[in-house]
Formats: sequence, structure tokens, C-alpha cells
Amino acid sequence: MRKAAARVIAIGKAVAGWFGLYVAAGGVLAYIIVPGPYTDAPGCYPFHDDFAQIETNCSSAAGDLLWAFLLGIPRLAITPMYLAIDLIWASAKNSWDMFYLSRSVPYLISSIPPCALYFVAFSYWKRHRAWVALLFALLMSMEVLALGFAG
Repeated sequence: MRKAAARVIAIGKAVAGWFGLYVAAGGVLAYIIVPGPYTDAPGCYPFHDDFAQIETNCSSAAGDLLWAFLLGIPRLAITPMYLAIDLIWASAKNSWDMFYLSRSVPYLISSIPPCALYFVAFSYWKRHRAWVALLFALLMSMEVLALGFAG
């Protein structure tokens, strides 16, 4: 029974590690591929909406699904973290206005599970490939901070 539990935990850590890498790689791809906010240009090309989420205006569901899988899910996975940073930053810019600070609390609370998952991902990669762990931490930090301080 112990071996089975240890195996399940090891598989869970591996899944978290690969998911974290998927989120980090999706963030890099989003910065490379997505040009900016919404445009009326025809075609199946992704764009940012108001909350920096990735959207498309493809005529086929397959195109929408492709962009959602490549860029949308990784961006959605870090949304609570960068919105919390954005609201705290807005509060700091406005003499620590409680309006923005109070609205950051739900995002801070909802940031705890993804942060725990990314910590497990980092520890998985640190154990297997230290350079991947360092790259993962650097990419995730850069993406969250860049989106958080963009507002």
C-alpha cells in the first residue's frame, strides 16, 4: 500500500512539473505570437482582451481550440496572480487606496493553489534538471510580474 501511495505522489509531482512547464512555455509563446489588443483584421490570429486573456475570432472551432490550448489555458492559469499584483500596484499608485487593495484579496486567496502547484513543479524540476527549474522560475516570475505591473 505504501508503494502505491508513493507512486501516486510521484506521478502527481511529475504531472505538476510538466503542467508548470506547459504554462511557462505557453506564456513565452503568448509574448512572441500575440501582438496586442483586439483588431478587426480577418483571420484566425489570437489577441488580448481587457484582462490580458487570449481570445480569437476564428471561423472554425478547431482554430479556437488550438489557440486556447496553446496560449489561453497557460494565461488563464496565472490570471489570479497577476490580477492581485495589478490591484496592489494600483492601490500603491493611488496612495494605498483601500478600494483597489480590498479587491485584491480574492485574487490573493485564489493565487494560493496555483502557487502551491508551481512550487511542486519547481521542486520536481529542481530534483531532475536544475537548469529547467531555474528557467521555469525565471519565466513564470517574468510573466506574472510583467502582466501584473502592466496595468
